[in-house]
Amino acid sequence: MTRAVVVSSSAPPTVADVDLPDPTEGEALVDVTYSSVNYKDGLALARNPGVARVDPLVPGIDVVGTVSALGPGCTTWRSATASC
Repeated sequence: MTRAVVVSSSAPPTVADVDLPDPTEGEALVDVTYSSVNYKDGLALARNPGVARVDPLVPGIDVVGTVSALGPGCTTWRSATASC
């Protein structure tokens, strides 16, 4: 579990506890140290065509952190590797 800013179509942005998914095939889980909100987050919030939007949305496409878990077949990263 971690804390994140969550934006829902039915409520104002809030800071909430969210479950961390296990990484799936080819994915890495990153413990985020820093995150930024950029124009793609704005496009997703505005529901622009061609930009995927999930509800609720956790903004912050760009992150810096450390790889904490690897999914099966993930060969790009190693656990405990710094990422950005």
